Amino acid sequence: MDELAGRRIATSVGLRIMGTLGVLLLAKRQQLLSEVKPLLDQLLAVGFYADDELVQQVLEAAGER
Repeated sequence: MDELAGRRIATSVGLRIMGTLGVLLLAKRQQLLSEVKPLLDQLLAVGFYADDELVQQVLEAAGER
């Protein structure tokens, strides 16, 4: 699926958009994960792209910086 097209359609019908990193943060906040960093590191190792600044923001939001 084209992610951009999917996001546009979801927004047009009033759905809230959340990406992979948002899901990881939500899972930690709901105590489903103890740490975000190991999973984020695994994602990056297999080709998931996230800007370095965004990665740092996510880790900070997760209290893991």
